Amino acid sequence: MPAGQTAGAGELSVAHDNAYILPILKQALSINRATTIMATPWSPPGWIKSSGSMIGGSLNSSDYQVFANYLVKFLPGLPEPRACRSR
Repeated sequence: MPAGQTAGAGELSVAHDNAYILPILKQALSINRATTIMATPWSPPGWIKSSGSMIGGSLNSSDYQVFANYLVKFLPGLPEPRACRSR
């Protein structure tokens, strides 16, 4: 995505997590409901980094709000919102 543009609802997807990550998280919670799971990004998307890619660079200071908005879209993007929350 070009720098300065924001991800629309259809552009942010957690579909790649459906096959392996979400089932394992649900299994862990079924074994121990007290398990705490924290989802964190490894890196901002490349299109809002100073390098313009996922390799190197840092979050552009002008894109702090863009990145915050991007992160807020994570839970609603799950097939079952909050399905993996332990509490």
